[in-house]
Amino acid sequence: MIAAKTNLLNDEEILCHNLQAILDNAEIILSTPEFFYCQPEMAHLGVCFIPGGTIPLGVLLELWKDGKWILTCPQCQGQLYIFQVAGSALSGSNCCRGCCMECKDSYSVRVPGLRDLLGPINGMLQKYANESVILKGKHPVFSWSKGLLGEYVPDTIIKKAIHGVDLETLIQKLTYGG
Repeated sequence: MIAAKTNLLNDEEILCHNLQAILDNAEIILSTPEFFYCQPEMAHLGVCFIPGGTIPLGVLLELWKDGKWILTCPQCQGQLYIFQVAGSALSGSNCCRGCCMECKDSYSVRVPGLRDLLGPINGMLQKYANESVILKGKHPVFSWSKGLLGEYVPDTIIKKAIHGVDLETLIQKLTYGG
């Protein structure tokens, strides 16, 4: 099922309804930078004292294919593919959210500790950071006695950040080749 955002389905619903297609096409997604860096709006790591942020679909697939970030669905006991983790490693308060393969719906669950979820993603968000690489240029500086000193050399973009497709477009490309 392809669900357009115009039909009031959000990325979470699109992911849950199309999870099997995403898993079936994991190798294509992992090997295509525009697909790897697809950024579902709800895929996020937010834990105190640990670098977090948004999670690209490719990173989620890496975690899922290794059996990490898969818990038990509280509704049907099927596999719950986690896409969001939040909480505090110190207080033990946490919440995970994921899509159930069987129910095709999303659920929030709590786990006794975050260690099993944080270990696998540790360093992955930095490793797969999608940022432009920029060589800083030169900029004149102002002197009260001499005015502007130095020349202006613009910044040089060595490598642009990859613009990932949105989740709806990804599903359409995987399903229809469009």
